[in-house]
Amino acid sequence: MFNLNLVKSYSRSEIIFIILFTVLIFIVPIFYINSIGMSDDEAAYLVIGNRISNGSVLYRDVSDVKFPGTYYLAAFINSIFGKSLIAARIFVSIFHAASAIVIYFLGTKIKDKKVGMIASIFFLIAAYIPIFQGYFFKAEPFAVFFLLASALCFLKKGHRNNLLAGVFLGIGVLFKQTAILLFGVYFLYYLLQLRFKDNQTKQYFLDSAKNLVLIFLGVTLSIIPVFLYFFLVGAMNEFLYYSVYFLSFYNLPFQFLFKLNLWINGFFSYLPIWLLFLGMLSFIFYEYLKGKKTDTKNLLLGLSAIILLYPAVTIILNQRVLFAIPAISILAAIMFQRIYKNLKKPNFSKKYKLFFITILISTAVISAGLNTFLYTSFIEASNIDDQIKNFDEIKQYIDGKVHIFPNDNVLFFFSNFTPAVKYLGLVFNDDMAQQVVKDLKANNVSFIVGEKNFINRMEKKEIELSNPRYIIFDYIQINYKVIAVTNISYIYKLKEET
Repeated sequence: MFNLNLVKSYSRSEIIFIILFTVLIFIVPIFYINSIGMSDDEAAYLVIGNRISNGSVLYRDVSDVKFPGTYYLAAFINSIFGKSLIAARIFVSIFHAASAIVIYFLGTKIKDKKVGMIASIFFLIAAYIPIFQGYFFKAEPFAVFFLLASALCFLKKGHRNNLLAGVFLGIGVLFKQTAILLFGVYFLYYLLQLRFKDNQTKQYFLDSAKNLVLIFLGVTLSIIPVFLYFFLVGAMNEFLYYSVYFLSFYNLPFQFLFKLNLWINGFFSYLPIWLLFLGMLSFIFYEYLKGKKTDTKNLLLGLSAIILLYPAVTIILNQRVLFAIPAISILAAIMFQRIYKNLKKPNFSKKYKLFFITILISTAVISAGLNTFLYTSFIEASNIDDQIKNFDEIKQYIDGKVHIFPNDNVLFFFSNFTPAVKYLGLVFNDDMAQQVVKDLKANNVSFIVGEKNFINRMEKKEIELSNPRYIIFDYIQINYKVIAVTNISYIYKLKEET
């Protein structure tokens, strides 16, 4: 029964927060869950998760170059709901909601309840901005939740909380390797405070070292059982190769220089919040460089934003931004509150009031317009119905083992085909390419589905000749022949031996 007295007990800001929170966690995902087409990474997670739920061992029987957390979550979802994209994306929305709640508590602890509410909404907005891709079933939404849990424990202090901060950090790492950067944040947080005389003591050094050791111990406690599992199932070498060793080949520095339009879209999509964040960040580090005793919690947020934003900025502002969004959201919320309080002062300049209000409204309109355009563009470029239609067209030509080149696992999700090779991800080096070729030979794979645009670019040598995928491409050209061409693919069939 509706309780009017309960509603009256809430303040106006709390009611607005509850409405916005509800809209963002229940209404907005509806536009994504069964409309925008699958991404390659999302398909890989779900296809491999399906294989795991049917008895395959990750890395030994089927592999990609990521840590195991998201694959096993996909396997869990598949074991309960079957092969369901909707179920997978609902899980993403649940984790976003949980992360927003933790951000609320973080913001409340760092500043106050209003900052917590504003930061929570800022985070949920970012989670569903098209260019940030937070709606896909990828590792970031799950890793972010555990990193937030780690940060909340870290702020509570105490030996047990530091250990728990490490445990949650370790779980986050199991979803995404780059989550380990949060340990670097903790280390720098203690290190930078040595600038202040109060902290230049033996006791501070010992306490900081002890806390870091406890955090590291917690990380170890989370990760060791996973290493032990892969050792016991005889997949330790493969686990280390695909989840750790491959990183030495993953060299994609500053891709944003070559994809400036995506970088610009990422900035303007979140424009008012970026500006609030940058303003607050400037205050924090200005005070620090001047030697003023700044709020250490704000310093922690500033470090988190910068360090966790690095992987996204050096590539493009895509889903990797989600790692830094919690810190960015809280700092932006603090700055928003500061501006709002000044605007309410009767002696505050009307000229400046008009300036801030104009900036806020204009940047919000720009971001809303851009995100509407991007969402529409994404729907037109890739929606689920079109993907199913395209792959239904492909399936009619195939009646045997099939491999997708380069690695479009969406076909496997929308069909009953089983991947014919072990490795299903991007090929980063010659060794991986040769392994794919070896599997094609050993499994006598009858059909290859080649992405048309990619094949054409390879034939025209528009892709650098040192690209390891030429090893696979050359093998296909020699041993297979084209039997059909669809809107998106070349269908190859294995040549008969003469």
